[in-house]
Amino acid sequence: MTLWFGQIYSLLFLLACVAWTLLRMEKTVAAAICIGVLVAMKPNLGFWPVMLFLAGYKRLAAVSGVTAAAVSVAPVVVYGPVVYWQWLHAHSQVSHFLFPADVSIAGFFGRVGLRVVGEILAVMVALGLLVFVYRRRPSRMDVSGIAVCAGLLCAPLAWVEYVLVAAPFLAGGKKWGWLETSAVVLLFFPEMLTAFMMGRGALVALVAGLPYFVGVWLMLWSFLRGAREGVLRG
Repeated sequence: MTLWFGQIYSLLFLLACVAWTLLRMEKTVAAAICIGVLVAMKPNLGFWPVMLFLAGYKRLAAVSGVTAAAVSVAPVVVYGPVVYWQWLHAHSQVSHFLFPADVSIAGFFGRVGLRVVGEILAVMVALGLLVFVYRRRPSRMDVSGIAVCAGLLCAPLAWVEYVLVAAPFLAGGKKWGWLETSAVVLLFFPEMLTAFMMGRGALVALVAGLPYFVGVWLMLWSFLRGAREGVLRG
C-alpha cells in the first residue's frame, strides 16, 4: 500500500529501523535525532519523547524533543507561517474517520457516530499508558513500541500504515509468539478490500476497520507484556 499510494511510509520505516539499530548500538544521541525527525514528520509520535522522559531516558527525550521542534519550525523559513494554516485547512476537508484504515480510537468510534465517546476513551488510554510508563520504567525498546501504539490509538487521526514505525521494535528484539503473530496477521489484511466496504453503512465500516484496530491493540499488548516481564529499573 505504501508503494501504491506513493506515500512517505517507507521513509518512516527506514528512520524507525535506523533508530532501532542505533539504540541497540548505544548511540543514543543519533537515535534521538532519528526519533525527533519522525516526530516532526508525524506529530502522532509526540508521545515518544514524552514517554522516554517519564521512563527516565531524559537525554534521549531532550535531544529528540529539540530535534522535533527544530524540524517542525523549518518550514516557516521556506514557506512562511501560512503553511501551517494550509495544512489545517486541508485536514478539515476530509472526514478521515470514515476510512477503515483510520485506527485511532476516535476514528473507530466516529464511524458509528460516537466520536466524542472515542475521544474521551482516547484521553483515558493515553493517561493510563503515561502512568504505566512512569511507574514501570520499561526498556527503551518497549517504551518506543508503547509510544508508537499510543500515537496510533490516542491521536485524532492515525492511518494503519503508521504501524511500520513500530515494526522494528516488535520484530527486532522480542520473543515471537501467538500474540505477535496474531497482530501481524490482522494488520496484513489487504487495505484494498476495505475500499469495497466504503459507503455501505456505519456498521459495515466499523467491521471493515476491526482487523486493523484489534491488530494495533494486540501489538500494544505485546509491548506492555514485555515491559511487565522486564526488570524494574531504579
